[in-house]
Amino acid sequence: MSRIHDLEKAVVKATPEEELVQVFSHTLRAAFPGARFCVRTVDPETCAVRCLCAEGTLLPGARERLRIKRHAAAKTGLRIPAHDGKVELTDSYHPVFDGGWEGTCAPIVTGGVLYGAVNIEKPSPLSEREKLLIIVLANQMAFSLKAIRGLSETVERATFVERALQGANVLVLVTDVRRRIRYVNAAAAELAGRVPADVVGSDILDWFPKASHVTFKRIVVATVRGRSVVDAPLVIRDRDGRETALLVSTAPVFDEDGEVEGMVATARAREK
Repeated sequence: MSRIHDLEKAVVKATPEEELVQVFSHTLRAAFPGARFCVRTVDPETCAVRCLCAEGTLLPGARERLRIKRHAAAKTGLRIPAHDGKVELTDSYHPVFDGGWEGTCAPIVTGGVLYGAVNIEKPSPLSEREKLLIIVLANQMAFSLKAIRGLSETVERATFVERALQGANVLVLVTDVRRRIRYVNAAAAELAGRVPADVVGSDILDWFPKASHVTFKRIVVATVRGRSVVDAPLVIRDRDGRETALLVSTAPVFDEDGEVEGMVATARAREK
């Protein structure tokens, strides 16, 4: 089972899906010398192939169609979505390489979701130990793929939110519970005459004149206690001392344990 530990250590360093497939293929090459193998990852919803790495010449049509034994599908709890014939459940193994070698196919599945499949073919039948190793490696691949795709989706969502906040026509600031600024959008930085990188880590109280300090501290206390504040009238001061009347709203930011770890503050111009 040392190959499993080698794979676990390698996937920690692999972030893109293509690199993960290469790492997995390298593990198969080392674990099954002389064998032909094909690793395919697919989109869970459409079952369309996303990445493929094959050692050997694939038969016509083998690239896009995944043939998985019913027994393997049932054992992994595989749920197959509408896939236009891209996945076929079979009673016996169907080779993907020319030559008629013996082989097996292990679906890459976690939580009933299909992430791909790995095919191994050899001139002689695979032993039960070899089949078990393939299943274990495929399971490890499934967990790694799920994590990588989840991270990718999180980054994409974060990038989308970042763009939305930067383009928003309102002031947006995020602080921790000590009032230290962790994020400021373009509108807030422009109004205050400050460069975002220069204000991150500074006290948000510095953005307000002394006359507003007591009011703003009350807002911070209420927010840290888990309450939102809506349209509190305040005045913000830019670097040159010019003041602008605003309506400030705040909302607490909670951590995984439900504790307040920060505050989001938005502001818009107050009509005279």
